[in-house]
Formats: sequence, structure tokens, C-alpha cells
Amino acid sequence: MSRLHCVAIGVVALALGACESGGDAPKTTSGASKTASVKPSASTKASATPTATATASATTTATAGETASPTVSATVSAAASAPATASAATTASAAATGSATAGADASGIPDIPAEKSNPPSMDEWNKAAEINTQDANSRPHDCHMKIMREWLKVHCDGKVTGVKDMDGFGNENDSYFQMVKPGLMADFVVRMRKGVSMKLRILREDQDAFLFFNWPGKEPKPTNIALGIGKR
Repeated sequence: MSRLHCVAIGVVALALGACESGGDAPKTTSGASKTASVKPSASTKASATPTATATASATTTATAGETASPTVSATVSAAASAPATASAATTASAAATGSATAGADASGIPDIPAEKSNPPSMDEWNKAAEINTQDANSRPHDCHMKIMREWLKVHCDGKVTGVKDMDGFGNENDSYFQMVKPGLMADFVVRMRKGVSMKLRILREDQDAFLFFNWPGKEPKPTNIALGIGKR
């Protein structure tokens, strides 16, 4: 074989080796490229998940905010209106009680108007102030008295058997009104008059009640409005 032929064969061998080396490199590069493209994809998916979570969180926050806001507003509104309502009710109650006890002295006896008026209604009696100048330990059970304007109401519950010793009440259905239900109750509504004393005994099976009322002519108001335990 001539020297020229040997050189040609060597050149061909080198060329083939270069082709093989060049073919392998792209394959490797392609594989690496493929792998690299997959990893960013996973990273992208991972980054997408927090984004979705953040979106859901934002949606939840917005929804909660929309729901909570009216509730809190309604609660605050109710809380703000409650004191106003309570204050109005307290003021009205105080006004009603104040009108019934205007000018009351240490004994609790209020000023008595000089002019005559009609007997109080049930609603007025419900708002009227209670009165009793008798010592607390000497008062009959299940009995009370109330004052409204110039009118005095005497009421006892229990096993009532009758009344006696009635004095100074004036004319029935004008100066006083009575309702007696044996075994249940006794109720008297009488007009208080200056210069007049009144007495009344309400009889009950277990305990009597005795009324003593006194308004001296020189005094601006009654000095005694006492309902005590009647002696037998």
C-alpha cells in the first residue's frame, strides 16, 4: 500500500471518529435539556400551588370580611340603641314615680293637691308610690297602701271576713269606693281631706289590718297614714 493510501485511510478514520463523537454529544445535550425542561415544569407547578392557595385565602378573607362586617355593624348598632332604650325607659319610670311622690317628706307622704279630681285609673294605681307610716315590724302581711293625687288606696289580700270600725270616710261613691270579696280581698279608695281623721279595720281569719289616717287642719299634708296589725 502506498503512503498516499495510508494517509487517506487515516483521514477517513479521523472523520468517522469525529462524527461519532458529535452524534453522542447532541444526544446527551438533548437528554439534559429534556431533564432541565421537566424540572422547571415541576417548579412551575409548585409555584402555582401557593398562588392558588393565596387566591383561596384572599377569597376566604374577603368572604369572611363581607359576612362579619354586617354582623359587627348590627351588634354595635344594637348595643348603641340598647342604652338609649334603657335610658328612655328609666326616665319614663322615674318621671311617673316622681309625679306620684312630688314633695314627699321624710315620712314619704307627698304633697296633696287642694283641687278635687276623679279617682285614679288602674294604670295610674300601678304607677303610684306605696305609703305606710307604720313601723315596718308592725305592718300586716299581704296588705299595701298607695297614694295618687288626693286619693288613698288601701288593699289587703287573704281570707277576708268583713270590715268594721269604719269612720270619717264620707259618702260612698263620692268620697270613697269599696270592694270586699269575702275569703279573697278588701279594697278601699278614699279621698284624703284636710282636717279629717279616718279609721278602718279589715277583718281576716289569721290577722286583721287597722287603718289610721290623720290630717290636722293646720298642717299642709297628712301626718299619719298608717296601716298596722289590728289587735283582737
